[in-house]
Amino acid sequence: MEWAIASGVLLITTFALYYRTLKFGYVSDDLLSEGRRLAQPSKVAPDERVWKSSTSGKPWLDHAISMAVHAVCCVLIYLALGRNIISFMAAMLFCANPINNQGAVWISGRHYAWCALMLMLAKGLGWFGFPAMILATVHPTALFAPVGFLGSAQWYLVLFLPLIWLFHWRNFKREVKLRRGNETVEFDKRFSLAKIVIAIKIYGWYFAICIFPWALTWYHSFMQSGAGAGNELMAKRSRSLSFEFWIGIALIGFLIYSLWNWTPVAWGLWWYTCAIAPYLNLFRMQQEIAERYVYVANIGIMFILAYLLPLPIVAIVFGIYIGRLWGFLPAYTDDYWLIEKSINEDPGAWYCWFVRAHKRWQQKALREALNCWVMAKMLSPHEYKILYNIAVVLKFLKQDAEAEKHMEEAKRHVIKGQEKTAEHMDKMFREGKYQLLR
Repeated sequence: MEWAIASGVLLITTFALYYRTLKFGYVSDDLLSEGRRLAQPSKVAPDERVWKSSTSGKPWLDHAISMAVHAVCCVLIYLALGRNIISFMAAMLFCANPINNQGAVWISGRHYAWCALMLMLAKGLGWFGFPAMILATVHPTALFAPVGFLGSAQWYLVLFLPLIWLFHWRNFKREVKLRRGNETVEFDKRFSLAKIVIAIKIYGWYFAICIFPWALTWYHSFMQSGAGAGNELMAKRSRSLSFEFWIGIALIGFLIYSLWNWTPVAWGLWWYTCAIAPYLNLFRMQQEIAERYVYVANIGIMFILAYLLPLPIVAIVFGIYIGRLWGFLPAYTDDYWLIEKSINEDPGAWYCWFVRAHKRWQQKALREALNCWVMAKMLSPHEYKILYNIAVVLKFLKQDAEAEKHMEEAKRHVIKGQEKTAEHMDKMFREGKYQLLR
C-alpha cells in the first residue's frame, strides 16, 4: 500500500502546484495551433490532442490534460526508479522543478512530457515496454533517449531500438528535412571544433540550470545567435571557454571514470546525457536553447539529487523550486505576460525584446516598437533582422535618412547562406513594400 499512498501524494502535489493553470489561456505556438484548428477543425482527431499538443478550443481542458500528463509522469518516475524513498524524492523534485514548466504547462510543449511518461512506463513494464517505447519516440528528438536504459536494470530495452528506429524512420527523415530547411544556417551544415566547444558548453549549462533554475524565460541570453552562428559577434562569445564549458568537461570526465565504477549517480548522468544529446546543436534542427528540451533529461538529474542529498536538504530544495514555480506560472496567463515575464527573468535576451517589439507594432505603437528593437540592437548589434526592422519602422516614422543608414548596416550583417533572402528583402524595401522579419 505504500506505493499507492506515495502515488496519491504525488498526484495531489501536482494539482496543488499547477491548478492555477486551468485559468490560463494560450501562448506562443498554442495560438498557431488554435488558429489551424479553427481553420480546419476536421483535421485534428480528438485522440491526437494528448501527444500532438493540439488545442481543443477550451484552454482549461488543454491545461488540465497537460497537468494530468505531468502528474502521471511524476508517479511513473517514482514507480519506475525503484518505488523507494529515493525515487519518491526524485519524483517530488521533478514535479516542482520550475525548469520543467514548458513541458508541464505549455500546451504545445506537452509532447516532451508525453515522451517522458512513456519512457518511464516502458522502464516500469520491463520486457513488455516495447509499445510504450514506440509511443515515447513519436517525436524525432526522442529517438535517442531510450539508450539511457543502458546501465539500469532494464538495459535490455535497448535491444528494441533498431525496430523502433525502423518504425519511425520515414517520419524522422521527413521531420529532419523540414526542420533543417527552416531552422538552420550555413554554420549548422558543417562539422567543426567550434561546434564541439558549443555542445560541451550547452551540456554543462543545461545540467546547471536544471539544479539551479536562475532564469525561467522563453528566450535565454545564453547562446543566443551563437549556437547557430547567426553573427560573428555572438559566435565568438559562444566559443569562449566559460564556466559552462568546464562543467561539461567535468561531467564527461565523471562519466568516463564511471565506466569502471558504475553507480546510480552515473546512471542518472547517463540518462541526462542521452536525453539532452539531440539538443546540443552538433546537428541543429531547432531553437538553439529552450527549457522544454530538458524535460526528459531532468529525470536523471533529479534522481542524482535525491540520491546524494539528505532528506532535509531535499526538502529545502523542494521549497525553493515551489517558490520559483509559483512566481513564474502567471507568465502563462496569455501571450503578453509570457514575454513580459521572460524579459524580467533574462533582460539580456535580445529575442525577447524583438518579440516584444512585434507586439507593440501590432498594437500600432510604432515608437514603442522602435524602442524595443533598439534595445535588442544594443544587446546584439550585428543582428540582420533587428537592423532591418528598425529600418522599416523608421520609414514609417518618416525618418528616411536613419532608415537608409540602418538598411545599409543590415546588409553588412547578412547571415551566411541567407544572401538571396536578404537581396529579396532589400528589393522589397526599395519598392516600398515593407515586411517585418520575425
